[in-house]
Amino acid sequence: MQGQPVRLDDEQTRFVLRAYSLSDRGKRVVRRAVFSRPKGRAKSEFAAMLACAEALGPVRFAGWGGDGRPLGRPVQAPIVLCVATAEEQADHAYSAIEFMLRHGRISETPGLDVGMTRTYLPGGGKVAPVSAKASSKDGGRESFVVFDETHLFASDELRRLHATIRRNLGKRKSSEPWSLETSTMYASGEGSVAEASHAYAQAVAAGKMRDPGFLFDHRQAPAGFDFDDDEQLRAALVDVYGAAAEWMDLDRLVLEARDPQTDQSDFVRYFLNRPTRRQKAQWIKPEQWAALADDESEIEPGASVCLGMDGSRTFDTTVVAWAAKAADGRIDVDARVFSVRASTPHHVLHEGGQINFEDVEEFVLDRFELYKVIEAAYDPRYLDRSAEIIDRRLSDAAIARVEPQSSVMRAALTAFERAILDGTLRHRGDPVLAEHLDWAGVQRGESNEVRRVSKIDRARPIDAAVAMALAVDRATKAKPRQPARLVSWS
Repeated sequence: MQGQPVRLDDEQTRFVLRAYSLSDRGKRVVRRAVFSRPKGRAKSEFAAMLACAEALGPVRFAGWGGDGRPLGRPVQAPIVLCVATAEEQADHAYSAIEFMLRHGRISETPGLDVGMTRTYLPGGGKVAPVSAKASSKDGGRESFVVFDETHLFASDELRRLHATIRRNLGKRKSSEPWSLETSTMYASGEGSVAEASHAYAQAVAAGKMRDPGFLFDHRQAPAGFDFDDDEQLRAALVDVYGAAAEWMDLDRLVLEARDPQTDQSDFVRYFLNRPTRRQKAQWIKPEQWAALADDESEIEPGASVCLGMDGSRTFDTTVVAWAAKAADGRIDVDARVFSVRASTPHHVLHEGGQINFEDVEEFVLDRFELYKVIEAAYDPRYLDRSAEIIDRRLSDAAIARVEPQSSVMRAALTAFERAILDGTLRHRGDPVLAEHLDWAGVQRGESNEVRRVSKIDRARPIDAAVAMALAVDRATKAKPRQPARLVSWS
C-alpha cells in the first residue's frame, strides 16, 4: 500500500532469493527473469522495488566479510529502464519508482535527483521510463530493465524493442545486467513476448533447452474446476492469488465473472492467470437488441439526422444508417443495406458480386433531400470516392472520415453500446440489421471498454453494426447548426 513500509510475502521473498542467486564463483546466475501473476497482484510495484534496489542498493556480490557473511556493492553508474507498450503505461510503472525514491528512506541519498520523467543517480547513471521505437534504443548500456505487462508486447515494434534492449544487456559484463518481465498470462496466437517467454520456459522445463540463467516464476489457477460454480471459482482465485488473497476482494471478482459483459476467456487470463485463446465474444446479445424494437420508431421527413456509412466492394454489404434524437431524448435509428447476396426484399441487391456505389451515393443524396442532415460519418475503406461526390454536391453538412482503429471509432462503438444497454435506442425491428449485430464480435480492453468490433464469422456481414454506431454516436453528440465545412474526426 502506498506510503506503508514494504513487506515482501513468501512468494516475493522466494523470487528475490532465486533472482539474486550466485554461482560458485560469486557471479549472478539469472540473466532474465519472468514474474507471472494475476491482475491486481502488485507486479509493477514489486518490480519498482527491485528497480530502486538496482539503482542504489548493494545488489552485486563483493566478497565475504570477516564473519563469513556475504558483502554487497552497488552497480557502478546503473542504467535502469521501465519499458512498457505506451507512454502512459511506462509512466505508470515509473511513478511507483518515483514515489519510493521521493518518500522512502533512500530519498535521503546525497546527490539523488528525482524527476517525473527520469531520475539521475549520484555518481552517474539514471532511472527512466521507455516506450520509444526499438531503433532508438540500439546501443544502450542498461544494467537492469523491467518489461512491464509483456502480454501486451504483441506488435512487431514491441517485439523488436524487447529484443533490442535484451541485446544491450549483454554489453556490460562487469555490471552483471539482467531483465525482469512482469505479466499476466497471454491470449494464445497473438505472438506476444509473454507467449514466447512461456514457450521458452516450457522447452527448458522439458529438457529441450538448457538455460540456468532463465528464471520463470509463474502461478496459475488449477484446471478442471467448474467455472459456473461460485464456490469453486472462489477457491480457484484463492489458489492463484496465494498470500495476496487476504487483501484481494475475491467476492467482487466472483461477481465480475458473472457480469454478462465480462468475457470469460479474458477473466480466466487476467484473474486466473491461465493462457487462453481469444474468442470473439458476441457484442450485442440478440435479446438486448430485440427489446428495443418499436413499431412506432419512425424518423419523420424533415427531422435533423446524422448519417453513418460503412461498406465493402465485393462479396459483402455496404450500409447507410441514419439516426435522430427524439423529443424524449431517445435515439431512433434505421439503415439501408446494399448487398451482393440475397437479403430481405426491401434491401437493395446487386448481382455479379459487386456493389454499385452509384446506387449508394444516390440513396445518400436522397437522405439529404428527405431529412436535415447535420453530420455524415463514414469508414473510409471503399467509401472515400462516395464521400467526395456527396461533398461536392452538398454544402450543408459536415462529412467526416472515421478511421477503423481510431479512438473516435472506439468512442462511437462505446456510445452505441451504451444507448442499447441504457434502453435509450429505438429501431423498427428489421431482421437484416439484427443479423448484422448477431455476427458482430467484440474485443475489449482491460477496463471492459470496446476496443474493436469485428466479424465472428468471416462469411457474415456486420457493416450495419458499424454504420449504426457512427450514426447514433453523432446523433447523441451533434447539435443543430448552420452549414458546416468538411471536418475530420480521425
